[in-house]
Amino acid sequence: MAPIIKLAVVCILVGAVLLIGPTVGFSQIEADRGVAVQTATDDSAFLEITDRSSTASLSNAADAATVYDLRMASESLSENTVSATLVGIVDGQGSTAPPTALEAFPVADGTGDISLLVQCVTEGGIADGSYILEIAMQATGSGVTVDAVRSTGTPVPISCGEPPTDEDITVIEDEPGNVETTGNVTVENGNDVNGDVSGGGSVTLDNGASVSGNISSGGDTTVSNNGNVGGGIESGGTVTINNNGNIGGGITAEGDIILTNNGIVNGDVISYNGNIEISNNGEVRGDVIAHNGTVCIGNNAVVTGHVIAGQGTC
Repeated sequence: MAPIIKLAVVCILVGAVLLIGPTVGFSQIEADRGVAVQTATDDSAFLEITDRSSTASLSNAADAATVYDLRMASESLSENTVSATLVGIVDGQGSTAPPTALEAFPVADGTGDISLLVQCVTEGGIADGSYILEIAMQATGSGVTVDAVRSTGTPVPISCGEPPTDEDITVIEDEPGNVETTGNVTVENGNDVNGDVSGGGSVTLDNGASVSGNISSGGDTTVSNNGNVGGGIESGGTVTINNNGNIGGGITAEGDIILTNNGIVNGDVISYNGNIEISNNGEVRGDVIAHNGTVCIGNNAVVTGHVIAGQGTC
């Protein structure tokens, strides 16, 4: 075969490979900033990414804001097929904040499209200001996975609130909002907290004190006589509910859980590494579970759900 004919055959074969490559050779598409998929506007695009940062803002630690909308042509996306991670947070002066200060997550809109939202991880995790957010995202459809990294076109105003104090807090008069510290919390006799109570140490409600929301403690939790909690209790230590205490939700604790006379819990009572004691006339409107301990139930006490005790009942 003449050299010129051989060269022609090689060119034809190379051209054929290039033509069929996109249809059979790729299952993943990398989409960095500036690649056409970022601004694709027709239905044949693999992924449409619409920047919503111009209307986004976070005004408190519980707030969430939409920064991107995602759509994949001829595919329905779900929260299981889309993931997102904050990889950069930069303010107007070029200063950076830890990416872990915020979290990004997908939310389905019910039409097969996905919104990517951002939210504060903790109160005070980032200084108040406006930030460009860099987000890595991945969307998977039938036979194709699209990876992209985007920076918001508009700085997003963010206020995650003040960081919690590390001092002990004693509530000596009614508190209109949440109480949060990495130390201990005491609500004195007859005072009310109209919100949640979170303490890195112990949380104590004195006689007749109340909390309208939930209680979270890193140590022991004590609700004294006639105390009231509107929500549930999560404790890293022992939970004691004294006479006539009323808990609006369930109780979970690492240690023992003690419900004394006439106490009421409107939910499950679960101890992971302690014992559970329900005294005379106590009532639990849910399950009672001591994973690694015993369950003791007194006279006329009532449990409306199941009783499960890793070390037996008494």
